[in-house]
Amino acid sequence: MSGKKHENQIDKSMSRLPFLDLSCSAVNDGGLVPYNDSGPASFRALPGGGQIVSELTTAWDGLADRLSPTITSQKHMQLILSALKLTFSTLNRVPGGGRSILLKSLALAYILAELQMDAKVMAAGLLHSAVEEGLLSISVVNQQLGNDIGRILHDCMRFKRTLKQMDLLDEDSARAVRRFCLSYHDILSIIIEFSSRLQQMRHAHDLPRYEQQILALEALQIHVPLAHVIGTKEVSMELEDLVFKVLLPHSYAFLSNWLSSSWADENSILEECKLRLSSVLEKDEELNLLIEGFTIVGRLKSRFSIMKKLLKDGRKPEEVYDIAGLRVVLTPKADTDGHIACFRVLEIVRLLWSEVPGRLKDYLTNPKSNGYQSLHVAVYLLNPSLKQPTMELQIRTSTMDLRARDGDASHSLYKGGLTDPEQVQQLKKLMMAAADRAALSLNELDNDVMSTSADQMFLLFDKNNDGEISMSEFQQVMGDLGVDEKEAYELLQLVDSNRDGSVNANEFAEFRKKVTLLQGYDARFISRLGYMIGGSNSEFRK
Repeated sequence: MSGKKHENQIDKSMSRLPFLDLSCSAVNDGGLVPYNDSGPASFRALPGGGQIVSELTTAWDGLADRLSPTITSQKHMQLILSALKLTFSTLNRVPGGGRSILLKSLALAYILAELQMDAKVMAAGLLHSAVEEGLLSISVVNQQLGNDIGRILHDCMRFKRTLKQMDLLDEDSARAVRRFCLSYHDILSIIIEFSSRLQQMRHAHDLPRYEQQILALEALQIHVPLAHVIGTKEVSMELEDLVFKVLLPHSYAFLSNWLSSSWADENSILEECKLRLSSVLEKDEELNLLIEGFTIVGRLKSRFSIMKKLLKDGRKPEEVYDIAGLRVVLTPKADTDGHIACFRVLEIVRLLWSEVPGRLKDYLTNPKSNGYQSLHVAVYLLNPSLKQPTMELQIRTSTMDLRARDGDASHSLYKGGLTDPEQVQQLKKLMMAAADRAALSLNELDNDVMSTSADQMFLLFDKNNDGEISMSEFQQVMGDLGVDEKEAYELLQLVDSNRDGSVNANEFAEFRKKVTLLQGYDARFISRLGYMIGGSNSEFRK
């Protein structure tokens, strides 16, 4: 998840916050005077209620934009929104330190949303920091959101205790801890924990040097391998680079400078190569007789992976030939040999680019011991005489690719340090059980009609689902958020534009626009939230 992407997402969120005077006749000393003069004098007269609802709305809209497409029902959405409300109500009561914990909670939830986690994991992630800090008990979570959320959070806390009880300074101990975690902890809890460590590492520079190093070492030994094994490549790669930056800052800076000079525009180069190869493969008559179709995906090697190659083989940076890579996956016709199609693609690649001598690896003829099959070839992209930049191409059939991604030959299992076949099979069973449980949970919730994120916010206040928010309903929700009855009453007066004593959906929607007129406060909140989500890692390669 790059910083650039996060900046765009925050900009998108801000575009929904109309910092324009939609219903006010004047601005007086920075305060906003409502158009209806029978209402409160200004939003500034309602600092608690206005600010809390504004933050809650901003946080919810940002989350709703990122939620998995599988979260399609009102129950899904209401579970997440209820967890968000409980997070706000808990942390808004914390003197002084609640603000930083709140932003940390939201940042973790955004990571989980980007990973397309389900509603229960999202709810647990929102409450994770409050439970970790001892500000919210598991029993309260069980009462308000159900035992499933409490169980996930309980297991997260067990995971933390497991790490504290183990000596992680040597590889044998770390391997034992990883095996224990995969055997005795819920995979959903593990995902929350390494996502939480990613959030911590994004802001490790705010901590003392020795604390940064402790977090980085633990992440390298436990969280990164677990993220690899479970298949969350984006998290594991970013964590690796963050660890590298903390533990070996000078090497990280050297490698960053070299990459900047050698690969000034690597994404554009990779995309150009992908389009060029795709065009040629589509037009090749001999290949089209052998295959039904093909896909090409590209990737850029992380700094951490480059560093490992340099240390392992004693190479120079320019001798790492797979900084950029393309993978060609072929779907052979039923009556053809996939090996022949792969070698035809290799011939085409050699016509397009100059091959790096001695870099062909034929795992088709000679598969690896774990069954991995593919052709690997490195090529010069621009000028062979300069020997840079270079790119590696992997060529395989869809069956080979499936085995490489999900089978015993899985690269993620190799990266995670799992080489024992029995352990691999055990992990597969655990992950399948977790997937089945998640599918059952989704089926239980999928009977509701989907509504918009704005509708869900209205339903949070409309307790009896009669289409209107009464004074008692409004005061109950605002009381849960830490706003006293008087402030809640005054705030309802502002929302109730037709003065009938209740708030309908249209009035509430208009209020959501009005409340964002707290421009200065909201801008600071959004800015800080954007910082917590994106960190300072916009330069990281994914």
